[in-house]
Amino acid sequence: MTSTVPETLAWPILVATMLIVAVRWAWFRTSAAERYLNATLTMITLTQLLREAAVERAIAAGSPLSVTDVQQLSLCTIVLSIPPFLCVIALLSGVDPQAVRRRRYLYFGVGAALSAVVLIAGARARRAGLPTEVTGGWDGVLVWIAFSVLPMYLAYLMIRRCALEYRQPDVTAAEKLVLAGIAAAGAAIGVATAIALALAVLQALDLVDSVQYRLATHSKNFFGIATIIAVICAAPPAKAAIEYLGLDATSRRWRRLRPLWLALTTRFPDSRLPLDEDPSRRRATTLRLHRTTVEIRDAILRLHPYCRPTPPAELAAFVAAERVPDRDAESAALALQLGHAMRAVAGDCPENAADIRPSPSADLDTEVGELLRLARWWPAAQRHTGGDPTPADIAHPHETRGTTP
Repeated sequence: MTSTVPETLAWPILVATMLIVAVRWAWFRTSAAERYLNATLTMITLTQLLREAAVERAIAAGSPLSVTDVQQLSLCTIVLSIPPFLCVIALLSGVDPQAVRRRRYLYFGVGAALSAVVLIAGARARRAGLPTEVTGGWDGVLVWIAFSVLPMYLAYLMIRRCALEYRQPDVTAAEKLVLAGIAAAGAAIGVATAIALALAVLQALDLVDSVQYRLATHSKNFFGIATIIAVICAAPPAKAAIEYLGLDATSRRWRRLRPLWLALTTRFPDSRLPLDEDPSRRRATTLRLHRTTVEIRDAILRLHPYCRPTPPAELAAFVAAERVPDRDAESAALALQLGHAMRAVAGDCPENAADIRPSPSADLDTEVGELLRLARWWPAAQRHTGGDPTPADIAHPHETRGTTP
């Protein structure tokens, strides 16, 4: 079936899909599951190309194939795109890779056999130069039966697998979103295929005249489903690009902590852990973030002897001047206390050193959240106490002496 999606929309999406395929084959093919998924996406992209009117005309003009031949070949490429995806599902379900490798021959054999049935049963439509939706008949029904077997089986497996994974206790919100998208794609595949088959049968029984409806929907359905699958397949490359550019949540949180870290560890260089410097300045790993929190906490402990209680009037003036919300009052007070302590490091330890409340954090996320609230008010505390909120090292991090987190 020739796609009726406007070319101004179809071709940009097709080009983007081809770029996704190229990126995945170049950098995301280390595992068997990735290679199977890449094969599926490649066949889907080929199908989308074969369903474009310009491509169909070009093939018909330069080969013995007719436009109708190309249309039926696109049905076969849809069928053949499913076996590698069945291998992906099997691997993700915990099936032994060797067993999947053996099972793939069965999947591809079934796909090839069903494709042959599509071409044999569609011979009358090809001779007439018409889509099978128009020629109808029980041979047309057989085309849709052969076409529907693997898509409906795939839809069942996708929904079932996503439902099982969704209920796992350690699934993150982002993973749930991906699972929901995959399940939605599976449901769309199953519903669209079941409707196509049911309408073909009802048409053959002369119970319903659905030719125009099927021509209108079949020319758009696959494009939408293929686009959804391409978007899902683009998630790993997009995630890798975001991390490489340092735009992921971990890197953003690390950058927000860096001014506080730099001020404290510049004052107390021994707080820096003797680890190798990460060459990637833009991206911060979880280990790097964890290391930064440890070094900040160690420097705060070294500041403890120099801390003194902040006079209530001064604290109130600071809170009012900086418009500190109630939820951040404790963090702002600690930032001000540490700011005074930094100024006092060069002098003697005051006799009335104040206690610093130990952190109640039990995990990295809680610890980082607490330090981020402190880091938010650190520049203001430095200004208030006469310190430099933006050391030269912050503007030129590569010139910082010692090991960076």
